[in-house]
Amino acid sequence: MGDLITRLSLEPSQDPGRMLYTVQPGDTFESIAACCYGESSRAIVVRRENEDLETPVAGTRIWIAVEDDGTAAERMYTVVEGDCLWDIAVKYYGKGEWWWRIQAANQDVLGESNALSVGMQLRLP
Repeated sequence: MGDLITRLSLEPSQDPGRMLYTVQPGDTFESIAACCYGESSRAIVVRRENEDLETPVAGTRIWIAVEDDGTAAERMYTVVEGDCLWDIAVKYYGKGEWWWRIQAANQDVLGESNALSVGMQLRLP
């Protein structure tokens, strides 16, 4: 079972303990784990749920383990000197291209701007 931190790219399934993710070009088990669990080291969880898949192939739907109650915990991040949304996305999701997820979850804090201030609290969906 995993400690899922986001459902953004996941689809419901008939199995209450698992959801489906459609592999995107360039995805690896590590980047998928970083996106879903917040840590690339959780790739073993993704691999275990998809034992028949040697490597992720774009367009393939794979299993992602979720908590028993199906909820996703929301993490908070405190901005430090030199941070930008791209770098935070790389750190937490494994892909800088997903910076927009952080922006979308923090429109109340960021407004139309991507400008970050040291000490700002951001939600990481």
